[in-house]
Amino acid sequence: MLKEFFVLDFSYENDPLPKVYIWAISEDGKRSLLVKDNFNPYFYVLPKAEENLKERILSLSNKNFRIIDVQEVNKPYLGRDTKFLKVICDTPSAIRYHRDAISKLDSVKGIYEADIRFSMRFSIDSEILPFTWIVADVEPTENMEFRVDNVYNVSSIKPKVREDTPELMFMGFELSIDSKYGFINPRRDPISSLCVNLNGREQRFDNDGVDDTKLIKDFVSFVKENDPDIIATRSSFQWRYIIERASFRNIRLDVSRKVGEEVSSGTYGHYSTPGRLNININKFLQNILRLGYVESHKDIYAYFGIPDSQGQCEYGGNLLGEIIKLGMGLSKQFGMPMDQLFSASMFSAIEWYLVRQSVGLGLIVPNKHDSVARVEPKSNITESVGGLFEDVNGFFFNFMPLEMLESYNISPETVEGGVETKGFLPSVLPSLYKQIESEARKNFGVRALKDLTTTLSNSVIEYFTWSGSRWFCPQCRKNLEKLILYEMKNKVETIKRKGASVLFARGNVILAKGIDEVENTIKIKYKRVIIGDDFFIGLDNDNVIDPLSRAFPYGDWSEVSKKVYVNIVDKLLKENPDLAIREARDEIKRIRRGEFEVKEMIIWKEIDRDLSVYRQPYPLFVVAAMKANKQGGSINRGDRIGYVVCEGARMQDKVEPFFMVKDKRRIDKEFYVEKQIIPLAMRVLKHVGVKEKDLREGGFDISNYFRR
Repeated sequence: MLKEFFVLDFSYENDPLPKVYIWAISEDGKRSLLVKDNFNPYFYVLPKAEENLKERILSLSNKNFRIIDVQEVNKPYLGRDTKFLKVICDTPSAIRYHRDAISKLDSVKGIYEADIRFSMRFSIDSEILPFTWIVADVEPTENMEFRVDNVYNVSSIKPKVREDTPELMFMGFELSIDSKYGFINPRRDPISSLCVNLNGREQRFDNDGVDDTKLIKDFVSFVKENDPDIIATRSSFQWRYIIERASFRNIRLDVSRKVGEEVSSGTYGHYSTPGRLNININKFLQNILRLGYVESHKDIYAYFGIPDSQGQCEYGGNLLGEIIKLGMGLSKQFGMPMDQLFSASMFSAIEWYLVRQSVGLGLIVPNKHDSVARVEPKSNITESVGGLFEDVNGFFFNFMPLEMLESYNISPETVEGGVETKGFLPSVLPSLYKQIESEARKNFGVRALKDLTTTLSNSVIEYFTWSGSRWFCPQCRKNLEKLILYEMKNKVETIKRKGASVLFARGNVILAKGIDEVENTIKIKYKRVIIGDDFFIGLDNDNVIDPLSRAFPYGDWSEVSKKVYVNIVDKLLKENPDLAIREARDEIKRIRRGEFEVKEMIIWKEIDRDLSVYRQPYPLFVVAAMKANKQGGSINRGDRIGYVVCEGARMQDKVEPFFMVKDKRRIDKEFYVEKQIIPLAMRVLKHVGVKEKDLREGGFDISNYFRR
């Protein structure tokens, strides 16, 4: 029988042959699982010469790793028709086995598309996108092991055009952990409370005073009973900690829609629960919107124009709903499952879109490149006019890179391969941008529209030299950046000829006074803006700071220096500049008087490699992690270490894990003043005429700046 379903996600398992699972919602709102077997994975072999390679490949088939067929096909590869052998296997493991075996044959020039994951291969070949409708020929089957309303076997499937979306159940959860030791250890420190937000309804689970066994079991029961489609966390920490606590307490964290299937780590470092989408909010905000360092969750509410829910959970249902709505649209546009999209980079999202388009056009997908290309640092288009300004318009030319890509036919096969027909990337990427811009403009505010399209257009440029890119082409990037620079210089001159003053021009953005409209741009009106050498921070008409990160510079900064920087920027833009300077001076005096807590001095660092990989002289955070582990910690890759700098001779001897410092008199106050607070504060204050000595001595009159 034919039925229509709304697709949430797809996965697979071997039983013993692979079965594709399509997790979906039926027209009548029933959570459903569609099971498709008889889909055979494949890859392509490029022969060196015309010989009996087909027979040699077939002879490699064995009972454990079967080759079903080898077919001769003609397919375009980087713009040129090429003869390939299509090798069809019975299982994903057979793909991996024969990829390695065939690549060793002397008559083989290359192996292609062997690294496309099985579930993605099925969704691409079947033209199934997340959060879209399909029509499937199904037959109901017995449901023995799935937490869904219905299970169906599928014989055929095809896309269905529908604009409606069924009501989804989403849940967010946050953990609180108390540790009397100063740092948390999941083998020792129980979860003190857990806040759950289910479609805007909050519930709190508290430790019973003995341990967190009951809390974890109650959480598992809550998930099973309420059956969310999407589970959101602020970061991967929440899942990682509760998984380790459950393991320590011998509790099965059985919260997926497949009975007995526990939470596992996914391809992009996300956590996977079959049938439910686990999404990492902070990763999404950082990687896709490039919001960077955000001081408070209240900033996120303001960014999306949503009132703070003032609930127990930091991310209320209204905010989660808005972020999920944005993620659903992008998941559909890129053709990437939402849990993966929320943890991956924009480069990965672009690549999966390109893979889908390439297969859809009958092209061979190139292999990934591990090369690293030298990239020229970005420079200003015109000399920036540093300072504090009011009533400034920001014009973002975010479509320009895509326009140049299409107009000048920039693609690896045209730039490096000499192909004269329209290239692949100019054929597909501009339409992707237009679709995403149209959806964002219709459904979200101008801030999300601007940041999303900025990230997309910049990532298109950088994708050409991204390590891992399938369409790797450094010359393409060079050509594109030269064209953009030339065109942006023309835009600057055009704006000046109209009598406006250009204050800042870098990348795809121009800040100007005296002009209200510029064609083909996204416009942000700033009430006040601070302009630096290579950055700007503005306050828009809704009193939201742009960028939300306040152009926070790269580096290892202490909590106190970050707080001072954020307060300075806010006072410069929202209040009186004199208050910003006073803020810095007062904080410096406070630190020197010793009126601080040790926790303010902590410098947090995430460890992205195993500690054993590092060699002497060790980075400071590695020194701190090693010292922490000697005291019984278990800090390693994926964890965060907090350290402070104490008085002493050598820097490596001065670093201590923060929990090992009980006496704040040990803290090196001058290090925090001279190496943390002043450098970070001067990033913005120097552009209103402040000198470093003014912060140390307290003798600057802000009115001198405005008399210039």
